[in-house]
Amino acid sequence: MLLFIFCFSSSTYALGSKGHWLVCQLAVNNLPLAQQDSLSNLINYLPLAQKQQLNIFLKRSINHQVTFADACSWPDAIRHEEPFAVYKSWHYLNVAREQTEIGKSDCQSNCILDAITFHQQQYINAKNPITKIQALLFLAHWLGDIHQPLHISFKSDLGGNKTKVIDRLNSTKQKCKNLHQVWDRCLLGNSNKTLLLNSLAPSFESPSSDFITAKNLLVWANQSLTISRSKSVQYCKIDDNNRACVPTQDKIIFDQAYLNKNNLTLKKQLNLAAVRLHLFLSENL
Repeated sequence: MLLFIFCFSSSTYALGSKGHWLVCQLAVNNLPLAQQDSLSNLINYLPLAQKQQLNIFLKRSINHQVTFADACSWPDAIRHEEPFAVYKSWHYLNVAREQTEIGKSDCQSNCILDAITFHQQQYINAKNPITKIQALLFLAHWLGDIHQPLHISFKSDLGGNKTKVIDRLNSTKQKCKNLHQVWDRCLLGNSNKTLLLNSLAPSFESPSSDFITAKNLLVWANQSLTISRSKSVQYCKIDDNNRACVPTQDKIIFDQAYLNKNNLTLKKQLNLAAVRLHLFLSENL
């Protein structure tokens, strides 16, 4: 059953485990050592059964040591389990194709905007260390997801899950079959995590636009929607009359040219997610 969950959830609905690891490791690497130690101590409170479930999800030894960056994929590993199944719809925000902007009314308590606020406050107010680490892992995960453009996209095809792709870069087992999968994992390629980590260069100057506020969350969501609607993504064609994002009729070709056009965009988004997570951690550990 757990293997089924891995195949279904990681490739279909969430920024891939590699992307989440990159965001969280970047954020942690730039913390003072004392705060890194505090975070390591906090991760020890994640229940053993949940660590083991995470390791199964990550396809490694069940008792493998779990770091904070590893555990940023924990919300995907337990998304079908009670009592966490209630959060399944919190990984994204999908709107109508006629919509060109995200507003306050677009999130009715069960989407990623409210998810970030909810777990931000739960972490700050929690007294129980188990609740605290779980809230922090959800928050870190949501910050990764909101910066993956296809998590802020369209209801009509489940955020790109029904937009078919012809993958010309990967072997059969690794092929991406739809556009959401391309942006979750295939755009990052097959390089190991350390090489990818070294290719990212976030700026930790922490302007006010990087704090977690309701206003900024809308800005971040709109930045992702703008990317989803952009020409290079090939998600749609913009209608000249009403600016609607009209579905493409042909399968998208995921090849080296597509990767070259969009890889840097995704890396920029991961950098932003890391900066914003780092800022929260630096002020709240």
